[in-house]
Amino acid sequence: MLSVFENPRIISFEPSNQLARMLQTRYQPLGIVVEPVAMGSHLSERNFIHYTNSELSSFLELSSNPENPFTDTKEIQRQPITVSTVDHYCSQNGIHSLDILKIDAQGFDLEVLKGAIRMISESKIRVIQVEILFEILYKNQCTAGQLIDWLGERKFMPVAFYETVRSNRSISWATGCFIQPAVSDKKL
Repeated sequence: MLSVFENPRIISFEPSNQLARMLQTRYQPLGIVVEPVAMGSHLSERNFIHYTNSELSSFLELSSNPENPFTDTKEIQRQPITVSTVDHYCSQNGIHSLDILKIDAQGFDLEVLKGAIRMISESKIRVIQVEILFEILYKNQCTAGQLIDWLGERKFMPVAFYETVRSNRSISWATGCFIQPAVSDKKL
């Protein structure tokens, strides 16, 4: 984003305290804000599950489905984490619109979107990038269909799917880019 946009304001949210400190050290000198908090559908505190493969850490337990390539990944610990919402954070920090909302929340992505419902309903978000899981990796994750339908009900249309990871002959997960056509054509 720093190389594509002129003077972007980038705010990142990281629920893992250890990873948040590392990201702050690396990116705050570049002007990127790293908040040590998780995003969800409502203000709360939840147990965040740390796995041996930190890229899989989530609020959700890994599925024991034999098709899940990560089913044998071990849990390290559960840590209580503060959960905020996009709407709350933006309201508290005087943020009136977002050009891009990028979410990669390991199966918890729909919950993060639900926490942005006010800004989405008011057409204050131009582009949404979200991780879409096409196979069951986590217990109680949203399905790809639920996520795409939820965005579609709010007039967000898919533009592209990229960073696609395949397993056998099908897509396991991908990043989806969605826009509200009416919003993308006018200035926020």
